[in-house]
Amino acid sequence: MTELIKTETQLPTQADDPYAVYARSVASDIPFLKFVKGEFQSGVDADALLLGTRLVPHMAELKAGLIKWRSGVPIDDAMVRVADGKPIPEREDLGDNDRNEWELDPNGIAIDPWQACNTLPMKCLETGEEYVFTTGSRGGIGAVGKLAMAFGRQRYRHNGQLPVIEIGSDSYRHKTYGDVPYPTFKIVAWQSENDLIAGETDEDELDDSVPF
Repeated sequence: MTELIKTETQLPTQADDPYAVYARSVASDIPFLKFVKGEFQSGVDADALLLGTRLVPHMAELKAGLIKWRSGVPIDDAMVRVADGKPIPEREDLGDNDRNEWELDPNGIAIDPWQACNTLPMKCLETGEEYVFTTGSRGGIGAVGKLAMAFGRQRYRHNGQLPVIEIGSDSYRHKTYGDVPYPTFKIVAWQSENDLIAGETDEDELDDSVPF
C-alpha cells in the first residue's frame, strides 16, 4: 500500500481550512477526507468522493483523542494510536477547565476548547489516491468505532490481508435537527497486503468472505 502501509507514522494534509491546519500539524501531504451533510469530501477543494467507493483503511494508524481549538484553529492535541493500546486521555486532565475562559459560539454559549477527534488513513482501491479521514462528530466517531470493532473481530481470520470497505451514508433522527446523516464504513472484502504494497489489485481476487 505504498508509503501508507510501509510507514507506521505517516498521516495527513493541505491549505488553510482548520482541518488542513490540523492535518499539517500531524503529517505529510495526504489530503484530508471528511463527511459533510451526507457527502464525503476530500482536500481543500472539497472534491466529492462517491458513495460506494471502495477504500482500504490503514487500521494500524487509527488515532483517537482530543484536539484543542482556538478561534477555529487546532493548536494542540492529545491523540493516541489505537493499536498501541493506550487509553485516551481524560478530558479533565488536559486543563482549560474554567468555563469562564472558554470562547463563545454565535449564540453566546461557552465552547469546550478540547473536542473529540478520530483520524484514519485510507487508500482508494481503484485510483490509489490516499486520504486521512478526520472526524469529530458523534456519527463519524461512531462509524469509525463500528469499523474498528468489525476489523477486530475479523482480522485474525485474514492474516496478511487488509480490509476493503465501501463508504456510505445513513441517518438518525434528532429531536431538534431532524434527520442527521452520518458516514458508514462496511467491510466488503479483504485484499493481500503485499499486493497493495506492490500496487497490484485485481477485483476478481478479492476475498469477499466477510464473516461477522
